[in-house]
Amino acid sequence: MDDELHVSNRLRYVPADRIEFPLPSGPIDVRDRQNKPLGLFDGVIYDTTARHVCFLVVETGGFLRHHRYLLPVDPTRVDMEHRALRVEVDRKELDRLPEFNIHLIPQFSDADFMRALFSPPEVGFTRHVR
Repeated sequence: MDDELHVSNRLRYVPADRIEFPLPSGPIDVRDRQNKPLGLFDGVIYDTTARHVCFLVVETGGFLRHHRYLLPVDPTRVDMEHRALRVEVDRKELDRLPEFNIHLIPQFSDADFMRALFSPPEVGFTRHVR
């Protein structure tokens, strides 16, 4: 339980409108392997200790049935031509992924940004380099 709390204290939600993206502003589709729409890009979950994006937040549904899911960030491709993110998840898998609760993960703050810029990474964590 303490490990779960420690991990959740490291995670921050960054809404899509605060992310500098190589696509024009506005809604960004999230599409599956077969180019079928899954939902709209809503933001990312960022690990402030490990200093990397852990999940994409994808908004699905409409007025009455609205959900936000956490999708693995790898592999995700940007499709400039169709203004979309391509993920390796399909509709059936989506319902088995964790739902995002905006009340459980705090939004990325200016203080988080300053720590990310000027604090050394915590011992035991390394940045992912590809």
